[in-house]
Amino acid sequence: MKLYTTILANKIELTRVHENFEGDAFFPKIDTTAWKETANTFHTKDDKHDYEFSFLTYVRK
Repeated sequence: MKLYTTILANKIELTRVHENFEGDAFFPKIDTTAWKETANTFHTKDDKHDYEFSFLTYVRK
């Protein structure tokens, strides 16, 4: 199942969990010719978080 087909925004705020999960719906790969990554904050797993994750920001070029 393709969850999103078109992104109608000028900014994407994305949380990426650094783990592989089974599922049937996924966010599409971000086209780096159309989007620029402007922020990337990595967080390690800890007492409150079972997985490492990152907060990413993309803006439309």
